[in-house]
Amino acid sequence: MATQVGLSFPTLLSPTADGGYYFVDNGHGAIYYVNSGGFLSLVVGAPDQSNFTTPDGAPAVGSCIDPFMMAVAPDGTVYFSDTQSGGKGDLFRKIVNGALQTVGGGTASSAPLGDGGPVSVANLGTICGLAFAPDGVLYISDCGHALVRRVNLNSIITSIAGGGSSSADNIPPGAAP
Repeated sequence: MATQVGLSFPTLLSPTADGGYYFVDNGHGAIYYVNSGGFLSLVVGAPDQSNFTTPDGAPAVGSCIDPFMMAVAPDGTVYFSDTQSGGKGDLFRKIVNGALQTVGGGTASSAPLGDGGPVSVANLGTICGLAFAPDGVLYISDCGHALVRRVNLNSIITSIAGGGSSSADNIPPGAAP
């Protein structure tokens, strides 16, 4: 039962249509799923073992990760940020058939942002938020670059907010698109 598990800094809940929910256990380097009956299962990670980055293709369960943010796509695929990239910005990963797959990130901070190109080669800083729209479009809060970014259904990334030089308080009413 989920109530019998020791957690360390649980964050970011993502409910599911079946009455369950996913959550990130930041302190243990894991993402869990709790079904509607209260039974917990490990989705990705190896609690207390997040000391290096596990490569793509490795089984999700037992992988050494450092998840920070997480979102569940409309098709049920779990996406998450992994801060174990050696200081090159967060990796943006997903779980495919029980294995890890990097979607993007992990590039040097001086690299171009990659707007208008594939997310797989985009420069992502610290990912502070992930959210899916009902149509499957992904929104990323890229705190490392002070941007909100959008990944369309063709995996093309675009900055949609931020990057300017003035605060929102200085924008006249009606001036924002």
